[in-house]
Amino acid sequence: MHRRHLHTTVHRVQDAIITKPDRDWDMTSLAAVGNTTERHLLRLFLEHACVLPLHYLRSIRLERARQSLEYGASVTRAAEVAGFTSGLQLKRAWSRQWGGSPRDAARAAESASAGTRSQAREKRVAATGKARTKFPARANAAAARPANP
Repeated sequence: MHRRHLHTTVHRVQDAIITKPDRDWDMTSLAAVGNTTERHLLRLFLEHACVLPLHYLRSIRLERARQSLEYGASVTRAAEVAGFTSGLQLKRAWSRQWGGSPRDAARAAESASAGTRSQAREKRVAATGKARTKFPARANAAAARPANP
């Protein structure tokens, strides 16, 4: 995302953001990473990445929070992992970027993964004609036993 350029200073700052999105970044610290002034860093980011440095930071944090939510983290934990100071800050940034709330997205991801698991199970049963049991060795042993006369 926003890396289709060749400017080393912008890449250096982007790499620092991606490596530590939870760090308390501000324009001064980002400019220090790029060995440039704040104003020049703004110009470089706009010219080469077509985004402001702090907007880039927010998008990386939002993506990190989205991934955490997909893996089952709470909104508060996802905010912490991504570098937001609170769940409320994450909710506000999420709403501005995508609309809705992170909790709704977490529920949607959870129901989608549950649906995917059940669809995979249904396909497997349809293909093989049998359901996979929790303990396949026991099921195989029971099937191999002769019936009692």
